[in-house]
Amino acid sequence: MQARYLALRLDDVRRSTDAAIAGARQRREAHALSCISWGFYVWDWKLMHGLCRRLIIKKPNRSKTWHDEATSPLGKKDSPDYWWFPYPVSVVPQKSLKREIFAAECNLAEITEQILEFLIPLEDGVAPRRNIERALELYTKIVKWKFAFPKRLKAENAVLPAAIVLHLTADLIIISMLRPFEGLSKEEFGPFDPVTTSYAHASNAISAIWHFRALYTLRNEHWMIQASSVCAFRVLLAIESSPIQLETFVKACQALAELGESFPVAKDVILSIESVVKKQRLRVPSCAQEHLSNQVEDKEDSAIEPTVVKVIDHSVTVKKADLEDYTGHLTLSGLLSSMAPIDIGPD
Repeated sequence: MQARYLALRLDDVRRSTDAAIAGARQRREAHALSCISWGFYVWDWKLMHGLCRRLIIKKPNRSKTWHDEATSPLGKKDSPDYWWFPYPVSVVPQKSLKREIFAAECNLAEITEQILEFLIPLEDGVAPRRNIERALELYTKIVKWKFAFPKRLKAENAVLPAAIVLHLTADLIIISMLRPFEGLSKEEFGPFDPVTTSYAHASNAISAIWHFRALYTLRNEHWMIQASSVCAFRVLLAIESSPIQLETFVKACQALAELGESFPVAKDVILSIESVVKKQRLRVPSCAQEHLSNQVEDKEDSAIEPTVVKVIDHSVTVKKADLEDYTGHLTLSGLLSSMAPIDIGPD
């Protein structure tokens, strides 16, 4: 998809929105080109929770013509995108806030591009763990971005699915950004403990998932597999030393179990969690063990096959493992293993 977008060379297609020099058709084309260019830019990072590579699609040179409320097609009441019908919750039309949400997504994409450059330095760049000042600067940018939302998009008021996802995505990005500082104390890192803060954002993320679940359903939201997996692996090793993390872990496992009704790969992710628990000999309370055991029983009924679970970019895939290399219950690879605690390698 990235290659197809780059082949279009949209930055070379010039259209003006100036009414004095451009006709109505050219202005409409300018708005369309702006939406397409920025839309692909957002798409390149959207739901890439593991932040495993730098962006291929760079920030567009085109201005955000859709941002102007007076002239943007997204701001017209007769536009089909202006209204949102939250059926079956309600049949009363509500403002979709699509322009505001798109603007927030573009701003977050710009911050994310900087975070990726920080996490994945070039050959002569500074390693993230040695660049604490930059990490704090980027963390502050995300927090300021989050609290600059319009009232209806703020976390305490968000009911639009896309708004809830924005808050969830921000927490997942922060979890990834703080990973290089695992093991550093508050005194070493700066104003806060990076590990404790990472746990707090995992808790925020699972709360956003639960909020989405309460208003709608997780059943058909395949991208929630990534989010739930990140939350579960983030707190897994902290359950014994910090029991408060158990709530995050249990909710993540339950979300995966519910997603497993529609997406079998979610059950495989739970089995991968089970394999880590067994390998590390972790003592998991019965309330959490119940979710793991149920999935193991379901799989045993249908004969478990050695499996590789990969979470890369926008998708979760499962492949049969090479029997010669198979040594455990499941093999963790890709982003799942990077989200697991550092001392847990692939099985």
